Amino acid sequence: MRVPDAIETARLRLRRHRRKDEDAFVAFMTDEEATRFLLLTAGERSEAGARARFGRALNLYEAAEPVFSLTIADKETDAFVGACGLNPISEEPAAREIFYDVIVDRQGKGYAREASEALVDHAMKEAGIPKLVAFLRPENTRAVAVAEYLGFEDHGPAMKHGRPGRRYVLSGTRLA
Repeated sequence: MRVPDAIETARLRLRRHRRKDEDAFVAFMTDEEATRFLLLTAGERSEAGARARFGRALNLYEAAEPVFSLTIADKETDAFVGACGLNPISEEPAAREIFYDVIVDRQGKGYAREASEALVDHAMKEAGIPKLVAFLRPENTRAVAVAEYLGFEDHGPAMKHGRPGRRYVLSGTRLA
């Protein structure tokens, strides 16, 4: 699946990470408040882990199995607002895990909903992915609300990196 150069919405541009995004990405990934609900390992939350993840995304955009990780950027200023993307699920090769998160000072303004809606539309309509899965912590009520707004259904408890959460699933063609 090819990673697009950009997906645009009214206020946002979901685009491939650029080297200039690295410090903002690392600050975001190591910010305990911003990532408190994400099901990340301790290593992924470290500066070294965040830099490695960022570098891997940059290096694998053109690979046979690219990393589908995008910067959520303000359309007017190109400022880093957050990150989103799609990860393969080893147990379900046709499905992808969707992730989305926004920096603390931009939360509560509809950016996660706007970005994830565009990402879901791209995944299902352009890339032909038949099933998307979101692993969410139930106390992350904003992310759960976004998933439910997009039509994801709660499929019950799930573990990721040894941490409990819930598995939300969206299957079939998404109607605009």
